[in-house]
Amino acid sequence: MPIKDSIVKRLRKSSYRAFLKLSRGRGVSRCKLYPASSGNTKIVQRNLYHDIIEETGPGKIEPVDTFIFIDIAPPIKVVKALGWYKEDEGLPMIGYMPYEDHWIPEKSAIIVVPEEEGYLAGTWVIEKETAYGQGVSVLWACNIVPKRI
Repeated sequence: MPIKDSIVKRLRKSSYRAFLKLSRGRGVSRCKLYPASSGNTKIVQRNLYHDIIEETGPGKIEPVDTFIFIDIAPPIKVVKALGWYKEDEGLPMIGYMPYEDHWIPEKSAIIVVPEEEGYLAGTWVIEKETAYGQGVSVLWACNIVPKRI
């Protein structure tokens, strides 16, 4: 028997409120999610030295304000449950974000955590993502890696 939409909305709203409340303390950071621009085309004008002068078109994407909890040492049990465990590799870092209706994290999306949010501040890239929850997806679990500049 499927769960009613009203209950699903209430669960997701409660999850978002929990992220909001935890962001006032420690652990959860405010961040900006820049969706991957894989199917978008943009017009780029360059000068003689190949420097970008102007970018226009749908490739410029507005960031989404959201929250993230970054677990740099997740339990093996959680990584196995997500299907991301590999025997001879180190454990991946996992970023948990609230499930919202107007955006979906995807591979190659960029997460920017501002410096005032603490030691996990920086730029992160999503390698894998999955919706997480018992019966109803209430948050996103993302395998993230620091972006090398």
